[in-house]
Amino acid sequence: MLYTAHELTDVVGPGLTRALEDMRDAAIAAEDNTEDRGLWNSTIALCRELERDPQAGARLRGLHVKRNEPIVALLETLEQFLASLQKRLSTTVEDEMSYDRYYREVCNREEKANTERSSLEQQLKLERRERVKQLSGLQEMVTRSRADYTRIKMETKSNDHRLKSEADKVRAEDAEAFAAKHEQLGADLDSLRKQLAEVQAENREEELLLRKKTMKAEGEVRNWLAEYDKDMSFKQKTLKEEELQYNEVRKQLEQYERHYMALRAEAEAAAAAELERRKARAAEERRQRRIEKCARTIQLTWRSYRLSQAAEEAPTKKGKGKKKK
Repeated sequence: MLYTAHELTDVVGPGLTRALEDMRDAAIAAEDNTEDRGLWNSTIALCRELERDPQAGARLRGLHVKRNEPIVALLETLEQFLASLQKRLSTTVEDEMSYDRYYREVCNREEKANTERSSLEQQLKLERRERVKQLSGLQEMVTRSRADYTRIKMETKSNDHRLKSEADKVRAEDAEAFAAKHEQLGADLDSLRKQLAEVQAENREEELLLRKKTMKAEGEVRNWLAEYDKDMSFKQKTLKEEELQYNEVRKQLEQYERHYMALRAEAEAAAAAELERRKARAAEERRQRRIEKCARTIQLTWRSYRLSQAAEEAPTKKGKGKKKK
């Protein structure tokens, strides 16, 4: 309808036709900007023409023109604006004062909310710093625990390897010494038996003497074997003590691992809490932006209304001045 407004002069009259043409030019210039000043002025002028000729709207609706979606949306916006304008024109002074008080109350609430938001932001910054300090302390503690764990693990492996090598070495040396002594004692025993047989053959008295020597040699062998068993028992006891110490160190390592896992869980919980606070802050910022956008829209509508009211009051004042002359 806007593009064919020049053909509607016979239907709606020249005034409304000019208003439609102005609105068409303003809509083309504004494109998708619904807050364009020229579009607002042309809309107000069209509303005035429709108020002057109420039958023109009925004649336009009777044309049965198929409207596209943007035009339908524009007409709905115009109807809403016209209803809002009529409501404002019909309000009394008391209503205006009530609206003014409500506006001031909203401004005070907004100012109070901004102050409270600034205070909360300061508190959040302080809390964030404290959290960062705590996290850095926890991270340092975790690093130290990890370093201690690695050091103790390496020392334990080194001690274990050293103890095993020393035990193997001592066992080999003892076995070699025992074999040498056993071989030597076996050779001595064989020689003594040979001598005993010769002496027995030669002289029974010497046989008794040699028997005593043999018994003495066997006693010495038993003593040596007892000393060897005693030495091996001591070394076995030392090895068990080293194993007990190794088990205690291993238990301590497991305790360090559990402490490290607890610290890690606490750090993850702190990171999750920080993420939730960031989400809450982002939601609050989006809500504040919507509030500011609504406030700008209200202010812009109020300015438009004041300008239109001033424009309507200007001709009235001029007409009164002429009558006084």
